[in-house]
Amino acid sequence: MEERHYWNTPSQPHVPDKCPRCGRDTYQFAPFCECGLDLRYGSPKRPTFGVCSYCESKSQFSKEHAFGDWLDRRHPRPDNRTHILRRPEEHRFGEEAKWHENKTARKGTAYNLTVNHVCPKCNHGWMSRLQNEAKPLVSVLADGFWPKFSDAQATTLARWATMVTINLEVAGHLGNTPQFARKVLMNGLMPEGWSVAIGKMDTWKHGGWSYTRIFEFPLGLGEGRNLRVQACIFCVERVAFRTVSASSDRLRQFTRSFADFDSAELPRLIWPSQSSRSAGKKRHFHLDELYALQDSIA
Repeated sequence: MEERHYWNTPSQPHVPDKCPRCGRDTYQFAPFCECGLDLRYGSPKRPTFGVCSYCESKSQFSKEHAFGDWLDRRHPRPDNRTHILRRPEEHRFGEEAKWHENKTARKGTAYNLTVNHVCPKCNHGWMSRLQNEAKPLVSVLADGFWPKFSDAQATTLARWATMVTINLEVAGHLGNTPQFARKVLMNGLMPEGWSVAIGKMDTWKHGGWSYTRIFEFPLGLGEGRNLRVQACIFCVERVAFRTVSASSDRLRQFTRSFADFDSAELPRLIWPSQSSRSAGKKRHFHLDELYALQDSIA
C-alpha cells in the first residue's frame, strides 16, 4: 500500500553539502541523496527523544500509530507497503518545476505505520480516548455503511481525521500544522481552518493508502509569508477521508476559491458543518479519482 507525500512550495530548506547519513557530496538542487535520505526534510535517524507535538513536554517519544493500532487488528493486511516522497528541484509560484521522486519499500502492514512525535502521556491519554470514541464511527464507514451522524459524532470523526492527518505529516517530513492548532485538538476541540469530507470507495483494497500535498500561495502577506494550505486524503477500507487545512477559517475559505479546491472535494462534508452534495452523493470512488482530486490543484 502506498503513502504519498508531495511538497509544492517556493521556499525550501537548504540542502547540506554532504549527506548526514552516508557522507556523500550532494547536488544543490537535488532533494534526495543517492542513499535515499530526504536532504531537506529528513533525518538520518528516527528521533527517540524530543518535544511532544501536542503538550510540548520534553520526553522519550512514544510510538504513535498513524491510523490507530486497532485498525491493524481489525483489518489485517500483507506485510509490506510503499512510501513515496516527491520534492521539486526548485520551485517558483506559477512556474513548472522539475520533480524528484524517492520510492522505498517498507515492512509492515498498511495500518501499522508508526511515527515518533508524541509523549507517552498524550499517546496513552487523550489520543487513546479519541481513538476509542472514533472507533465505532470509523468502523461503520469502513464496512461500507453510510449512516447519519449527530453533530457530536461528526466532531469526533473530524478530530480523528485531523489527528491522522498530523501523523501522516510527520511520516512525510512535512510538519505543516502549527503547534497552537495541535493544542486545540489536544484540548478536545477542532482547530480553526480545517474542513473534513468523506466519500465511499469502490473497494476495501486501498485501506491504508494516503496522499498528502502542501501548497503555498504568495497572496500579499509579505516577503517570505506565503499562505500555506494542506490537502490530505487517506483511505480506511471502504471510506476515504479528505482534510484541507489553513491557518484560519477565513484563509481556508479564501484559498478554496483562489485555488479551486471546491472542484476537488469528496461528496459528504462532516466539518465545519454536515452536508452532502447532490452530485455524486451515492457514487463510489476509484483510487485513480483520488489521485486526480489531489493532482487537480495547481
